Amino acid sequence: MHDGIDHGMGDTHGHEGAHCHDHGCASCAQCDSKDELLALLKYTYEHNRHHNAELLDMQKKLRALGLDAAAEQLGKSIDDYDKGDVRLAAILNSLKG
Repeated sequence: MHDGIDHGMGDTHGHEGAHCHDHGCASCAQCDSKDELLALLKYTYEHNRHHNAELLDMQKKLRALGLDAAAEQLGKSIDDYDKGDVRLAAILNSLKG
C-alpha cells in the first residue's frame, strides 16, 4: 500500500513530500473523455517523476553502502523510467493540441 494505492509489493512506506492521487475522475476505470484521460496521463507522468526522484536517492544510498552492482542496476531502471516519461510527455503534448 502506497499513499492509498496498492503497488503489489507490500509497500507501506511513507513519503517526505505528500502527493495526491486525485486526478479529477471518480475512478480510473471510468475515464472515458479526452479531458479525463489527459488528467490521468498528467497525474501518471507527475507521479512517475516523484518515484524517479526517490529511486535516484536510493541509488546514492546503495553506492554509499558499497553496493555498486545494485546501484548500477537501479540506474538502468531509472533510465527506463526516463524513457517512459519521455513517451508520456509526448502523448500529453499531442493531446493538448
